[in-house]
Amino acid sequence: MVTASLLPDFHEADDYRYLFFAVMHCVMVLDLFAEGERPKWLLLLLGLLPGVLVIRGILYAPSVLNFSLMNRFGYPLTHANAAGLLFAMSIPLALIIIATQKGWLRGAALASLVAQFAGLILTYSRGAWLGCLASLLGISLMEARLRKGVVALGLLGLVVFLTVAPLRSRLMTLANPTADVAIEGRLQFMADAVIVGLENPFLGVGYGRDRLREGVKKEIADSREVGFIPHSHNMYTELLAETGVVGLGAFMWMVCLNLIRLIRRAGKESSPQSRILYFCLAASLIAFLAGILGDAPFYNHDTRIFFFTLLALTYLFLGFDVPGSSSRE
Repeated sequence: MVTASLLPDFHEADDYRYLFFAVMHCVMVLDLFAEGERPKWLLLLLGLLPGVLVIRGILYAPSVLNFSLMNRFGYPLTHANAAGLLFAMSIPLALIIIATQKGWLRGAALASLVAQFAGLILTYSRGAWLGCLASLLGISLMEARLRKGVVALGLLGLVVFLTVAPLRSRLMTLANPTADVAIEGRLQFMADAVIVGLENPFLGVGYGRDRLREGVKKEIADSREVGFIPHSHNMYTELLAETGVVGLGAFMWMVCLNLIRLIRRAGKESSPQSRILYFCLAASLIAFLAGILGDAPFYNHDTRIFFFTLLALTYLFLGFDVPGSSSRE
């Protein structure tokens, strides 16, 4: 559908190229990690290593510990919002390791979880905060065994937000979005993208930021000159404008189908560890779906590759079973 959205002229295809590589990365991961215990090793990598990114970033720029919006945590990732969304997706994976492993591995996962949670807070990314909150609420509702740990993590975050004034101020901007220039501008960009999508409802104006800007200039005559706008800051409006209802529907089907299958599989499992694994994988997808309400992460190399690796991981643990066909379980 993304390819079809660029036809017949197929111009401005840079972002398409990056998405194509990400999808091929997903296929490669499915092939390389399909055998034996390899899916578990991939889970360990995705759940543990983001904590190392936090340590690396703080060593590089200790000023992020000053709790200032001007010193948002980002490095070594490309942007603070990208780092926040990545941590929102990886935190449920760290919880899987803590709940299912023992010994030093469990201790390493606990340390990584604390680091990732700290990194998430220091990004000042409201969309990532929302994604993490949605995933933690999902985990607490789906799996009672993790409820105490999730509540403790939530209370820790609440204490931090209440006691640190810059974090509290950043969070309170959500109570009155129109008073925040950044939020107001993003809402306008989202509205413009919706207009473009409604004018091109089938396959949109073509995937990519440049095609979106072309569509805005064409469909909105009084479009404001506000400088270089990279995207509409919302994945749903972005895909609607660029790939139409067909592309947005295909994307939602791809992600939500796996989310539903993970939850259903967890309900059928008798082993507590297996239930936790499937529920937390589902929570990681929930974090993504909530986080993209305020971002379009497929233009960012870090979050794009992490998401498609996560998607491959869900396929691996689901055993490649396709509805209507025989399962490999």
